[in-house]
Amino acid sequence: MSGAALIRLLVDVVAKNGNLLINVGPAADGSIPELQRRAMRELGTWLEVNGDAIYGTRPWIRMGERTGAP
Repeated sequence: MSGAALIRLLVDVVAKNGNLLINVGPAADGSIPELQRRAMRELGTWLEVNGDAIYGTRPWIRMGERTGAP
């Protein structure tokens, strides 16, 4: 999964009051494959900038309801 796809998934899961489990499979020596590491770094970078949009928020009451000004 790309970093952008991981970010979209996180936002969707959080909006629906869920928890995202990222299934990362380290090698026998404990290293994480580059593809997975890159996606998680992109997610971390995004959270550094946009974390306020995730941490301490509340889920939708009804999925699909409008947000913001009418």
